[in-house]
Amino acid sequence: MFFVQRIIIILFAAILTAGCAGLEIRENALAGKGDMLSIHYTCKTLSNKLVDTTYPDVIEDKTVKTSQAFKTLIKPGPVNIAAGEKNPLQTEGVVKRFRPELLTLISHSLVGKKIGEKYLVKVESGVPEGLKPFSRYIKTKRKRTSSVIRKGSIKYFRQAKHRDPIAGEVVERDDGRKIKIIGVEEEKYTYEILLDSLSIDSPWGPANVKRKNRELNMVIDAEVGTLVMMNGNMGKIIKVTDEDIIVDYGYPLGEECLLCTIEIVERMSKEK
Repeated sequence: MFFVQRIIIILFAAILTAGCAGLEIRENALAGKGDMLSIHYTCKTLSNKLVDTTYPDVIEDKTVKTSQAFKTLIKPGPVNIAAGEKNPLQTEGVVKRFRPELLTLISHSLVGKKIGEKYLVKVESGVPEGLKPFSRYIKTKRKRTSSVIRKGSIKYFRQAKHRDPIAGEVVERDDGRKIKIIGVEEEKYTYEILLDSLSIDSPWGPANVKRKNRELNMVIDAEVGTLVMMNGNMGKIIKVTDEDIIVDYGYPLGEECLLCTIEIVERMSKEK
């Protein structure tokens, strides 16, 4: 009886020791293909301009130089990614979207990396096979004209101002620009934009807006080589004329080699 108890105690101690050792290995384990990981990342161009990041403090840092294509994540924070696997949101046979392609490239760099550490990797991506020129090269007008008289939704006005618009009043919008209410209907209201000139930031670069009579004339100051983000697709301006801007959306990362600092925060459990 004493001999049996001794064996049980030894086996129990061995299980405890193995269990602790297993936990220790788990903490310092390397990421394997298919592992679901929680990561942070910051990606910049070789000219040190920010293109994408999950770190809120990097987004808030006004000293960081940003690319024209930089778009803040809706909710900055760590993202979950399967190591060594393609991002499920990526498309095939058409222009590839920027962020799914970036996450796919990042995921392949994670296999074999240690959990809890940071890494610096280079990522780049070529033009997808079979991509048609009409999908790849997009032309947009450099000069644009619009009316200063426009219509707005009373529903959205109520949500912003908590009241109905009043004909004749001058209202300041959320963007700081002033408008004059001209008329009010059942669901719409008519307003006039009150400005003589304005400088704004367009997706293609800085733009100057000037008023002439009842029209707003905008001219975009675009430059060749500028990265552009449009509807989740990254492109690069390849030609600028007096009238047009031509953007190449063929390269998912804008024909750039990006330097990405990646932090593997943790390996996600199956429950997560």
